[in-house]
Amino acid sequence: MTTTNGVACIKRDRVDGRVRPFRIGFASPALALLAIALCGCYGPQPIEPKREHTPFPQITLVDPDLARVLVVSEPRVDLREGGSIQVSVPARLATSGPGRTIQYQFRFETAEGHSVPPTPMWMRKSMAARQEVLLEGASIDGRAKKWFLEIRNAR
Repeated sequence: MTTTNGVACIKRDRVDGRVRPFRIGFASPALALLAIALCGCYGPQPIEPKREHTPFPQITLVDPDLARVLVVSEPRVDLREGGSIQVSVPARLATSGPGRTIQYQFRFETAEGHSVPPTPMWMRKSMAARQEVLLEGASIDGRAKKWFLEIRNAR
């Protein structure tokens, strides 16, 4: 067996049966390392909380960290007598860790975008892990046609 550039192997020629050394090129080890590296990329992935909703343009999460743990479902909007509206938004924590206290406020506007009284105030809601709660708000003015919900960590 002879070595060429420090890398050599023994190979029998299929035609005449003689033993001949051959050199392994540098591409083969590089491809092997690449294959090993790629296999590591497709190993077990961390489990992400399942998002059971599509983004609702009326709902804003003030604190960015809430986007990882808070899941909201489709809002329910009911028309009440006198033209006012009532909104219920189901929400839950997607983590199994400790509970969290949040604050939320509803704002109501006319079709033209003018604010409808009363001035919104922040409401507190304690949430246990994976337990659904309803975030509810109602306008008292029949002119309200649009609603918006802001959610933040309790302060």
